[in-house]
Amino acid sequence: GDQIMAALVLADGADLAPAEFQAFLAGQQDLSPKAWPRFVRIHTALPQTATNKVLKRELIKAGVTAAGGVLWERPERERRYTVAP
Repeated sequence: GDQIMAALVLADGADLAPAEFQAFLAGQQDLSPKAWPRFVRIHTALPQTATNKVLKRELIKAGVTAAGGVLWERPERERRYTVAP
């Protein structure tokens, strides 16, 4: 089936560890663990149009890669994230 990927941009100076993101997701009462993203890509910026809309097609084209950022992966049927090689 389809695998969910989230693309995040952190605020300037912010830091996020995989365990912190996992704890955030676990705290969402209305979000089943089955709906957690399998991959999380963290960038300093996302590709945008002139009107500041995210160019999703560019993210899709990059596929499951860090694409210049950092990529976390959640192994199937697990709830922990690790930094992908």
